[in-house]
Amino acid sequence: MGKPSIIQKLGNHLAHHTPPSEEYHVLYLMAEIRKVLEHDNSSAKYPALRLYSNWCVHTRLDRPSKFINQAAAEIEGEIQACIEAETEVAKGDNLRRFLTMEALKQSLEAFLGDNHLPTRITDGENWKSFQGLLVEIVSEQPIVAPSTRIARFVYDEEGNGVLDFVIEQPKVCRFTFSQ
Repeated sequence: MGKPSIIQKLGNHLAHHTPPSEEYHVLYLMAEIRKVLEHDNSSAKYPALRLYSNWCVHTRLDRPSKFINQAAAEIEGEIQACIEAETEVAKGDNLRRFLTMEALKQSLEAFLGDNHLPTRITDGENWKSFQGLLVEIVSEQPIVAPSTRIARFVYDEEGNGVLDFVIEQPKVCRFTFSQ
């Protein structure tokens, strides 16, 4: 199946399933986007979109991309700063951006615009529906060892982000953050 055919299917899908109301609406969208990224060899142009499209179709990500490695390193720095300051570990800006999927939203909007597809799915309540369903899809599918001190990241059944953070070998602390 060629790229023009996939783009046409994506357009039809978005016309009928914006906002998405079922997990399979999001899963189909992400799987078809993944095909286009492979056709174009454009994963580097949309790194967040590539990460999330891979995450949707794998039970775990244990070969993190450059995108997740960078995000994890920034989050690791925030958590380490709290630990060193002996303050409660709290959600910093980098973790907030990751949990709200800010980079994915921007990447998805750019991809859709670049391919002359409607971008309404990234607006307001449409985005909230998409994001909630995406979290349901990837919940319990961990990202393993994305940084030196983050041993594992996963969304739990309630949609909270859960980090296993290595304080010192072999001590690991688990932190849960709501969106």
